[in-house]
Amino acid sequence: MSEPEHPEPPRLALTSWRMLITAALVGGVLVWFVTDLIGRTGATPPVVPPAAPLLLGLAAVVVAVFGWRMRQRVHVQRVRVNAFEAVRLLVLGKSAALGGAVVLGGYLAYALVHLPRWEAAAPRERVIWSFVAVITSLGLVAAGLFLERACKRPDDDDEETSAGPESVL
Repeated sequence: MSEPEHPEPPRLALTSWRMLITAALVGGVLVWFVTDLIGRTGATPPVVPPAAPLLLGLAAVVVAVFGWRMRQRVHVQRVRVNAFEAVRLLVLGKSAALGGAVVLGGYLAYALVHLPRWEAAAPRERVIWSFVAVITSLGLVAAGLFLERACKRPDDDDEETSAGPESVL
């Protein structure tokens, strides 16, 4: 009589650079398409509100603080973390990284669309604020990746060399 097999618990892969690049491209293509559509209808393209990069930066700081706190608990103090809390923070990190990549691609495309008309005041303002939003979006991506990796258990470090893809939880 054989013993019943105990399947491996499910593991989530860390966000890859391929996923981030794909998300940025999707955001860029969507914004490029919508901006082209707005231009074809003769409507005025919207301005980038200064609050957009400010809120992206604030979100990046919040996610980074969660990441720092989780890293302290898991990797420095070696405290066992409630699984539900870890999963919630992991999802927040993945969402921040992927969402930040989509927004980054969108603002980058918006800036590039208006860059040829740099001499005019309104397109120049759109380009400047879009690039500021790109930088803060990059911060959100970095904070999301940091939080995601902070959720990675220390004992997974040994497994990743032999198991292949990195995994969390």
